[in-house]
Amino acid sequence: MSPTRRSLQFKQLQKLNFQVHEAPCYIKDQEKLLFVEWGPPTGVNGSHDWHYILDLKSNNLTKVQTTPPTWNIHGCVYRDGKLHVVTDGGPDETAYLATIDPKTWERTTILNNYYERPFMSFNDLEIDNEGNYYMTDSLSGWGRDLNPYGQPTKPTLYFVNATTMRAKELWYLEGNTNGVSLSPDGSTLYMADTGASEVKPSRRNEQGERDLWAFDIPTSSKTGQRLPVLTNRRLLARSIQYFYDGVRVSRNGWIFGAGGEVVDVLDPESGEKRSQIN
Repeated sequence: MSPTRRSLQFKQLQKLNFQVHEAPCYIKDQEKLLFVEWGPPTGVNGSHDWHYILDLKSNNLTKVQTTPPTWNIHGCVYRDGKLHVVTDGGPDETAYLATIDPKTWERTTILNNYYERPFMSFNDLEIDNEGNYYMTDSLSGWGRDLNPYGQPTKPTLYFVNATTMRAKELWYLEGNTNGVSLSPDGSTLYMADTGASEVKPSRRNEQGERDLWAFDIPTSSKTGQRLPVLTNRRLLARSIQYFYDGVRVSRNGWIFGAGGEVVDVLDPESGEKRSQIN
């Protein structure tokens, strides 16, 4: 198959003096866009408890805070009227999964530990068709000394059952976890390894991991439901420009990987780059 060729037109909505970096989330019923500015020049060491909302009808940009404050959102998915977010944690909280009501901006923490072991610093999440969570726990927050403990685990992908809220470790990476996404039918998971960006000390390693991995998610022969297991790992692609910081899949299955200053559009079967958005 090949992507439909279209002439893309871009319009700059805002000229901002900061990094538009993390957790873009489109609130469809309000026609608003949530995003987070992570890193200098604002915040304290790149940490803050406010977020930007862009009204796409009026082009009005505002900063909002949740109740209680939510620090350092890294990943976001909008589903069933709620913003589902994962964070690095904050001054008095370790990393957690939470929901935010975009009408009241009330935040509800769902999960903040793995059987009483704190998470390191969540980077991204995906939600499958049954509402289950896939979350990447990275080294990044530990590298920025956001957490008051030593490195407790390897970079890990977690699965959380939406009904029981039981968490399970699905995979470890030797580099660092980052973007994660699912195929439209939920049978394939894509996860980026971004070990090329090292922590402690913070530096770029040109020989580090910059891989996009694909996994199969098998179906139970008894229930017909997807199992919290990953099989058939294969290297689907490697980012040419730095690494894939974020990964998302379109409704027709094309993979969009944000690498450096470009977005690669990848074939989900071959991993070949079909086009590039600069």
